[in-house]
Amino acid sequence: MTQTLSLKEHRCPYAMSITRRAIELAMSSGFTGLIEIETIEHAMENHIQQFINSYELPIKINECYNVPLTKDKIDQWCEEDDAITEDFIGLDKIYVIQLDIKTNSIFQKNKAETQNEYSD
Repeated sequence: MTQTLSLKEHRCPYAMSITRRAIELAMSSGFTGLIEIETIEHAMENHIQQFINSYELPIKINECYNVPLTKDKIDQWCEEDDAITEDFIGLDKIYVIQLDIKTNSIFQKNKAETQNEYSD
């Protein structure tokens, strides 16, 4: 199963905050599979990899590629969100980062340990 997270006009640090929260929610709900993150933020691949490494998450970045940022896509995002066309001036790419969440056992174990600490 593949899920898509579109960050639309959001840039770092907010884009990474949204991404971290989405990963945490996916893992805590038992999601396994692919998540494709669409972003205009060119540094997101590095930020995500640092996040994965920092927490030793069972996630692999499968691939990264870019697609053209079209006027139709900008118009769509502006209709769906609070974005304005000026948010996209000078941008011509959407970066797509495909994450593969293999298992959530590590995350669930750490979550359970944390909950046990508070229940004692």
